[in-house]
Amino acid sequence: MCNFKKAFKSEVTGDLAKETREKSLKEGVTTIPLLWDASSIRGSVRMALMSQPRPVKELEFKVVKEDWFVYQLKDGSILKIKPILLRVFETDGTDPITGKKILLLEGQNVVVVRSPEGLKGAPTLPLPPPPEALKLDKEEVEIEKVIYEPPWNIYELENGEKIKQKVVVISVYKIKGKYDAQGNPYYVVQSQTVGG
Repeated sequence: MCNFKKAFKSEVTGDLAKETREKSLKEGVTTIPLLWDASSIRGSVRMALMSQPRPVKELEFKVVKEDWFVYQLKDGSILKIKPILLRVFETDGTDPITGKKILLLEGQNVVVVRSPEGLKGAPTLPLPPPPEALKLDKEEVEIEKVIYEPPWNIYELENGEKIKQKVVVISVYKIKGKYDAQGNPYYVVQSQTVGG
């Protein structure tokens, strides 16, 4: 069994970010210091830079690899998350280590849930948005195992430079008595995205 809060504690405190930055420098990839706001099944999310430089130019990019992250929850549900990069901006900030422009990324998580029949219920539509849902009666559901976690999603900018990102699940909440259109329990996922 995987205790994700413990496993990702180092990321929140910055150890993983430092390790990612050092590895990225060796690989010649720009490091992007990012925070990923709490995300959910249907919520649009925004990755925001820690120091908040201002965007000055939107950059074109193409997807090299954008894959699903797949987890089995302790209650038996399968949770699939795909972080999708929507927009990339060059900012007026410069990375003090690499001297390269800091980038601002906007993205959205697509989350799909497949639950065993014993967990399903009658659809309760419309579902409340995640911030409202988290105020309702809920239970935290641990991730039992990682089924598939790609090393990185990779994108190529218009200038040929490559950037990468991956999602890290912090917590998963099952909202009691709420079910999606297919009868699966309504889960709200809180995550962060690490960029490099």
